[in-house]
Amino acid sequence: RALGAELPDTVAVANADDPLVVWAALGFARQVWVGAGQRWTADATVCPRCAQLLLRDEAGTWTCTGCDLARPTPAYAALGAGALLTPEGRVPLTLALPGAVNAGNAAMALAAARHGFGVATAPALAAMAGVADVGGRYATVPLAGRRARLLLAKNPAGWLEMLALLEESPPRPVVIHFHSRVADGRDPSWLWDVPLERLAGRTVHVSGERAEDVVVRLAYAGVEAVRHPTPGAAAEAAAPAGAELDLLATYTAFRELV
Repeated sequence: RALGAELPDTVAVANADDPLVVWAALGFARQVWVGAGQRWTADATVCPRCAQLLLRDEAGTWTCTGCDLARPTPAYAALGAGALLTPEGRVPLTLALPGAVNAGNAAMALAAARHGFGVATAPALAAMAGVADVGGRYATVPLAGRRARLLLAKNPAGWLEMLALLEESPPRPVVIHFHSRVADGRDPSWLWDVPLERLAGRTVHVSGERAEDVVVRLAYAGVEAVRHPTPGAAAEAAAPAGAELDLLATYTAFRELV
């Protein structure tokens, strides 16, 4: 927000669904609002302007109970996985990257391409369509004779998006590879903020330095879990040779697999 006063000619392309982002972007002279979505709302329960409670409805609109801060109307937005709202209207969206979270990313990228770099909608969307992974995220790699789709989940917000992605995808065996090194955060207690109950009905295979913590959390979530010494051993137990599985990993655990 303070940076906006130092950059008077800069436009802020900002997520209208996140109250903290909106408050920061209002420090700039001009904003382009994007409806990119926000599943994780626990970090923004009170107004960043006046500290009063925020109200949200089922449509994702939010308003402050103590001042006039409210969700701006977006010029761009993700309309499910297959379309985007633009100032010219609805346009089809084709992505190799899965899930609603990446539709939101595409809406942000399109707005930034147009307003930051002058790229037209059609070539911007065509460029996005060819992106199959992002630094290894969503890539499928060989693991112990199986094919593992790599999903990075390093905090409660990211876990919530990846759990939603699992629900949106054809059902596959699930492996969790979990460390708590410096880059991950030494304290893994934030696992209790993750709604792992959404894995109910699956058997989850777990590896990593803090696998025990994950198994305990899954037990309290009512999810059957089996601990393994390595992600390869977990993959072998989770799926038959040649099969596909989904592997969720924290940051340093993910880097071991890319």
